[in-house]
Amino acid sequence: MHDELLLEVPTAECEAVKTLLVEQMQSAANLRVPLEVSVSVGNSWYETK
Repeated sequence: MHDELLLEVPTAECEAVKTLLVEQMQSAANLRVPLEVSVSVGNSWYETK
């Protein structure tokens, strides 16, 4: 399964938001398999690929 989120975040807050996103998304549901979460940062969709 593949989902994407797009957030606009001030540069100074990127690391804190990345950490929060990963923690919250990985613990969103109690599953038997771990949820893999990856976060990319860039000024455009192209830069995040």
